[in-house]
Amino acid sequence: MGLGAARLTKKMAEDRVKVFVKKGLINKGQAKEIINKIMSEANKAKDKLKKEGEKEVGRVKRKIITKGKIAGKKLSKGINSLSRKIIRKAIKK
Repeated sequence: MGLGAARLTKKMAEDRVKVFVKKGLINKGQAKEIINKIMSEANKAKDKLKKEGEKEVGRVKRKIITKGKIAGKKLSKGINSLSRKIIRKAIKK
């Protein structure tokens, strides 16, 4: 099940299954089993979505940290280069 299942509430499931009971297609015991199964699947979908979200957040976080480290190293090299240039100019004077 996908995102739709993750958003499903027990009330929504009950409302949908109640139609089948009213039409005599299933009895109340079957309806209860179906609702439990639907909610179980919805909870699995929610858990899966949460895990995938956490995994993606971790991936993006690592990427940002890595880029930050690279930018920091480049900045440090730039500062060192400018410092050397300033010192050379000062010595020449």
